[in-house]
Amino acid sequence: MEQRVAVIDVTVPGSIVSSELVPLTPPYDGDRTLRQSRPAATRVGDRIFVAWQTEGPLADPLESELWVGELGWSVTDPSAVTLLREWPVPPDTPRVGDQENPGLAAAPLFPGGALIRVWEDDSRTLAGRPSPDVLLSFRPVPFLVLGDGGG
Repeated sequence: MEQRVAVIDVTVPGSIVSSELVPLTPPYDGDRTLRQSRPAATRVGDRIFVAWQTEGPLADPLESELWVGELGWSVTDPSAVTLLREWPVPPDTPRVGDQENPGLAAAPLFPGGALIRVWEDDSRTLAGRPSPDVLLSFRPVPFLVLGDGGG
């Protein structure tokens, strides 16, 4: 199902134009029947981030997955909202089972701020913890990727 996104500048009156948010990662990029839900958004410095939940393909053991993406947008062409890059949540740990209910916030970490991500994790990978568990990620912006890490 199609997910749409719009950036609204409250200082500029006019109509709101939305763009389709198409995932970049296979197999999600080619299957428009997968439902996307629970959008979240925040701004960190001059960067705009969105998060969403996508149901997994039929019989996929990951079930639903969460994604965080960075949007490209310009005040000179507000109708051109593009997904620049995306990362699964969590990007640096095994994804086993469901991740649901994403939330985003910004922190004023020097020099460019930080993106705070929170979500429910039903993977049962944390020994001795109840399921679902609430997990938190705090990442300075811009993201630095060393080696073949996810970001």
